[in-house]
Amino acid sequence: MEKLAAAGFSAMAVDQRGHGESGGERADGVCMFRRDARIALGQMRGFPIVVGSSLGGFAALLALADEAVQRDTAGLVLVDVTPDPEPVRTRAFLADTTQPDLAENPLVEDILGRADELRAAARAMRLPVLFVQAGQGAVSENEVDALRLLIPHLETAMVPDAGHLVARDAPEALAAILVDFLNSRAVRERRPEQVGPGRR
Repeated sequence: MEKLAAAGFSAMAVDQRGHGESGGERADGVCMFRRDARIALGQMRGFPIVVGSSLGGFAALLALADEAVQRDTAGLVLVDVTPDPEPVRTRAFLADTTQPDLAENPLVEDILGRADELRAAARAMRLPVLFVQAGQGAVSENEVDALRLLIPHLETAMVPDAGHLVARDAPEALAAILVDFLNSRAVRERRPEQVGPGRR
């Protein structure tokens, strides 16, 4: 966030339900996380860029499938998350983390069971979309290829030395990628009135 601020952008980190200082349960269905994301976006001004990592990416995709929400958003960044993760590989990845009980979380099965809905949400993306892949993360090349088919205008970037939690493992590299995306023509054209000192 400091790197983004130094580049002239403001940033807001939102604790999802059951995370950080937010109440609620992590086991709540992904539709609740979508609702939360829509509420948060509805309170923001200035055509924000939405950055969603892991669960946050699923919530962002579903929230932005709403045309009214998408219209007021300048871009989407998916960090090591795709709409239809391979179930067997995903469960194995989660079971091998420092929180292996995640693999048994009902939310995981809820997400895996919504592949059609999540793919439809990805197809509906008309705003600029960037996929950031972690070199040691949870997403396979097959999943990246499938995402390109869903979002033909998809841009991609790689953080080779990061695991699934890119913001934790390589925050400066992720910030540099975000700054480039924020300054891209596609994003700037969606928020022209925001260009200028103090309005980025």
